[in-house]
Amino acid sequence: MAVGGKVVATPRLENAFALVDLETEADVTLYLENRPVVAKGGAGKIALLTGLQPYAPNRIAIDVDLLPITADVEAGERHVVPGFRQAVRVTFGGASQVPVTFRLIGPDGEPLPPGLEVLSGWQVAAITGYDGLVFLPDLEGGERLSVSTRTY
Repeated sequence: MAVGGKVVATPRLENAFALVDLETEADVTLYLENRPVVAKGGAGKIALLTGLQPYAPNRIAIDVDLLPITADVEAGERHVVPGFRQAVRVTFGGASQVPVTFRLIGPDGEPLPPGLEVLSGWQVAAITGYDGLVFLPDLEGGERLSVSTRTY
């Protein structure tokens, strides 16, 4: 069977099913209606959950306690309502982030004042704090940051 650009071997499906994708390297347990059904891991891998009830809400969840603290997940569960012998695709974010805190020092050797905009391109990425400290939730590397004199 081919769904969402992925080919998955499966027995004959009598009801509905779900393809679950989690963008993390961590091994994570998937639950269907509070029952553990799949332990998976690795970015780009998908899990096939069979036995979903068609035309009824089905609760699919992950154990967020097993994710690294840097994983970005909006919610640990999703409710899906597939049709008869139809597939639904469920994605749980989870891509690892690289949070970073650093201090910005001005040309005079002193930390920058609080309230300055730190820009990544044209977007505000952060605001300077006391002692010139800046926190970015995800730094990809190779980014060029600039500081605006506009304060908050």
